[in-house]
Amino acid sequence: MTRLYMFCFVALTALSACAPPVPPQQRPDSVLAPPSPEALAAVMRQAELKVEAKKQGEEFRDRWSRWNTKAKELHAFLEAINQESTLVANHPGWSDMAQILKSSASIRHLESEASAARKRTVALTQWSQKWKANGGEIYEKSRLLFKRIAVAEFIFPEIEKDYKEINALYAAWMLLESIGLSEKGADSALKLGDALFYEPIRKMRSELFTLLKKSLIILGFTEEEKPQGSMTTSPAKLAYKILQYTGEASWRLKNL
Repeated sequence: MTRLYMFCFVALTALSACAPPVPPQQRPDSVLAPPSPEALAAVMRQAELKVEAKKQGEEFRDRWSRWNTKAKELHAFLEAINQESTLVANHPGWSDMAQILKSSASIRHLESEASAARKRTVALTQWSQKWKANGGEIYEKSRLLFKRIAVAEFIFPEIEKDYKEINALYAAWMLLESIGLSEKGADSALKLGDALFYEPIRKMRSELFTLLKKSLIILGFTEEEKPQGSMTTSPAKLAYKILQYTGEASWRLKNL
């Protein structure tokens, strides 16, 4: 029995030596003071702005995507019109035909539709004899071409209206994204946003304006014009600069 006790004692001693040391108990740190109401309000506001920025960004990207699709469709439509306009304008008798078109509109306005039709028939007969071509057929093709140009001119104002609204959304979104960033960080964010979103639609809008007027210029019905209201600085950058100068964060949404 004594030997058994001795064996147990030795075994317990060996196990105690192998056990990991128990770390000494330390005094608990003092309880941190709760954050002030102002600090909590600032954190909550920052979180709200992040949510607002995400929502604004999603709305902007949706509008931007839909605008881009419509603009590309109009761009393709205008390019086709310009190609046809070039073919029409290259006809040797186009200058005389353009004069018939212009005078018909004037006669219709100043005299009557019947008078315009009668004089147009005489003019087209003379044109056909002079240019050895079917004047009536070419007149009708030209008239349909001008109808297509009119359709494009009807669509463009809606594209232009959406363009301005999208720019306002873009400025509001980028301002929300820039809040809390350093000046360098905000500048980088604005540059990236301009490259991805603003520059493509600014370029597209400028091209649409040029293409819209190009057919009438080719056909000799108007002179070349420059796009009106085309901004060289993005609305987001302008808004951010104003926000820096005024310090009024509420400005970003009220006055866009």
